[in-house]
Amino acid sequence: MNALLFRSSLLALGVSLLSTSAAEPARPLPPADFTLSPYTGYTRAHWLEITEQIIAGAMPWLDPVTGMPALPENSEHKQVELSDAITVKKEALERILTAVIFYTTATGRDTVPGYAGSLSAPFVRAIARGLDPSDPAYWGLAKDYDQVGSILALAAYLNPRLFWDPYTAEQKRHLLEYLQRQTVLKTYNNNHHYFHMVPASLLEREGYDAHRPHLTAMFQRLLGWYRGDGWFIDGSNGGFDHYNAWGFQLYNGVLYRFDEPWRQQFGEQIRATTGRFLSGLPWRQGRDGGPIPLGRSLCYRFADNAAIGWAVLNHLSPLPPGQARRLASGSLKYFWDHGCLNERGLLSIGYHGENAVVGEFYSSAGSPYWATQAFACLLIPAADPFWTDREEPIPADGAGGEQLVPGAQSFVRVSALDGEARLYPVGQPFTHP
Repeated sequence: MNALLFRSSLLALGVSLLSTSAAEPARPLPPADFTLSPYTGYTRAHWLEITEQIIAGAMPWLDPVTGMPALPENSEHKQVELSDAITVKKEALERILTAVIFYTTATGRDTVPGYAGSLSAPFVRAIARGLDPSDPAYWGLAKDYDQVGSILALAAYLNPRLFWDPYTAEQKRHLLEYLQRQTVLKTYNNNHHYFHMVPASLLEREGYDAHRPHLTAMFQRLLGWYRGDGWFIDGSNGGFDHYNAWGFQLYNGVLYRFDEPWRQQFGEQIRATTGRFLSGLPWRQGRDGGPIPLGRSLCYRFADNAAIGWAVLNHLSPLPPGQARRLASGSLKYFWDHGCLNERGLLSIGYHGENAVVGEFYSSAGSPYWATQAFACLLIPAADPFWTDREEPIPADGAGGEQLVPGAQSFVRVSALDGEARLYPVGQPFTHP
């Protein structure tokens, strides 16, 4: 067996923190409810409060005129090499928007405590101006490998009242033309294919050619990377890691929900692969809620929860609702307790607190906001058993256990003694530098 070992504790990263501890949150979380949630104490109210604080921390960094973000970069982290300034700003805009979409859809509110003003208005303004060729704030034509678009379409699907209806007819045309161009741009040969596929239904609904045969070939390519046990290899990156959850499982869930033709064509395959992945998820988290840190982009922290959220929404989860919430709340609590917000109230590049060593060459200040994909869980209705059932234990809460995962060429052991999950990669190919 390979001597490499990945554990659910921070020691698995093999680096010191090198971080400045985040300040205490501006507001305390609601009181823990250990009757409903005996393992985490978290309820839906905790999820809402954390989402509110993350949004309130990011919104002041949006320019009041253009709506575009200007997040402060970590001076210790090497700046993005492969992107120009507008690309970095677009990524930050879309990723912060993710939290706002889920929050406004779940609550029906367009405001958040700690921030004075509309949540949606800066984003609508930024998109309307950025896509207007006659506007000084125009983004320019999207270039090959541009990744922004899927969240803009998701906003229109989930909350058209705030993120579609306010646009004028001309502004809608600009947005649709931008999304249509995205369907045929070159992209990286990995999970990035999904970014170009999500707008297909919106385009066709509005009478635009989505180049569906081309995108369907992309989908077939993505699904062809399945290796078993719920695990996909991430294309040219050649490995198995958290992108399986916050890339493949996330977007398969989104497309399953919003694209009827692809649900008819690929729905059974998505149902099977999603169910298999979630069945193994309880073995990959420690008693303290910490997931096993494996692979790249670890500054996305609790984004794994997106896989749980979309699976529950789509009725594809095989887990008892109380156990699904125990996993999701455990992960959110783990990262919240370890300082995912820095002293400015922003999500930082890091794992525990701010730590530039965890950053990738493609990371920038807005990158960590991919973590807010986790808040898809808020789309689950408040009366759903996911929120109302009592938390159920995972292996780390009790006797532990072992799981062989041939599809991901790994073996997982959960210790009953210390509640830690340990992953042993047996023969994983991994070519990402």
